Amino acid sequence: MRVCVLGCGAYGAALASVLIENGNSVIGWTNTEENAKSLRETHVSDKLPEVKLPSNMQFTSDLKEAITGADFILIAIPTAFVSETLEKAKDFISDIPICIASKGIEQGSCLFLSEVVEKILGSNNYAAFSGPSFAIDVAGKYPVGLTLACQNKETTE
Repeated sequence: MRVCVLGCGAYGAALASVLIENGNSVIGWTNTEENAKSLRETHVSDKLPEVKLPSNMQFTSDLKEAITGADFILIAIPTAFVSETLEKAKDFISDIPICIASKGIEQGSCLFLSEVVEKILGSNNYAAFSGPSFAIDVAGKYPVGLTLACQNKETTE
């Protein structure tokens, strides 16, 4: 499966490494070309410097490139930037299943991120997971507990 991870910070990088270990092809999107170039060269996120990302992980700052051909999108960007990013990406997303890993509610509107996704994309083809976890624990393969919530059975599968 080809997975697009929106966000190459600590949590996005940690989740991407687990996705790759489970046999997926992963492309990580970051909002600046400078960061994408650094990630391509070092495979180390400045937000999670103790973790070397898999050498077969790809990185880009181009949303269209990241999303095109993806079977699944994982949102792991700061909550404050989810709306802005989805507005820029909505023309490329079509009906790709989305998993929201970002935490919190949108400031100003007080919408849950699931509501933001539904409002901008007009789809219920999303799931959200949450639970007590830290990026370093995920990357270090320590036990963490997460709960997945979804309205759409096909998305869950």
